[in-house]
Amino acid sequence: MSKLQFVSGKIYYPANDSKDAQEGDVIYIKLNITKVDSTDLKRYQIRNPDFPHQSTLDQFYSESQFESYRFLGYSIAKKCF
Repeated sequence: MSKLQFVSGKIYYPANDSKDAQEGDVIYIKLNITKVDSTDLKRYQIRNPDFPHQSTLDQFYSESQFESYRFLGYSIAKKCF
């Protein structure tokens, strides 16, 4: 189990000839399972130990595989934003 699924920070762009100095946000998201994720995601990972890092060579996703990735992405984005 991972502790974090994303980190955020500030990035600073120095001034140049055409623009003033600017500040932006950086968000790094890593698909992984944490203790607070749903039981369905944990159960899918038990049955598929390489989830969520399965190879993309096999482009034929089962419904459960597609839904697991979709829900994991949704839940991380909901926490992040």
